[in-house]
Amino acid sequence: MAAKKRATKKRATKKAVSKKVASKKTAAKKAASKKSAGKKKASSKKKASASAGASPKSPSKSEILNHISAETDLSRKEVNAVLESLTELVGDCLTKKKYGMFRMPGLCKIAVKKVPAKKAGYFTNPFDKDAPPSYREAKPASKRVRVVALKALKDVVN
Repeated sequence: MAAKKRATKKRATKKAVSKKVASKKTAAKKAASKKSAGKKKASSKKKASASAGASPKSPSKSEILNHISAETDLSRKEVNAVLESLTELVGDCLTKKKYGMFRMPGLCKIAVKKVPAKKAGYFTNPFDKDAPPSYREAKPASKRVRVVALKALKDVVN
């Protein structure tokens, strides 16, 4: 009996030791995989920044406010108030029935286009007249905002 107890104790200790070693190995593997994942993320960030050079982001509102305040010697709050006032003015001009258009001299023209409602029904594709008619759901009338660059802005870009 004593021999059996000793043998089972040895087996239990071997299992415990093997589990500890295995857990250390898996911990080492996880740490190595985290390091390699960090390298992969860094390389993907480099790739993303390289591709971002092709299509840069537009400046944020904060960057715009800082730039204008530095150029005009106005405080940031005053520049923010001017932009908010301009936003209100554009909104008022576009929603009023008599205007429906706002023109920033030398920059752009913003206009509202009324899109009429479309009836539901079947229609044929003008490019594939052999295809069976398709069904279109009804669409309510809507308004679209259209922004057109004026000549001065086009000259600056080109």
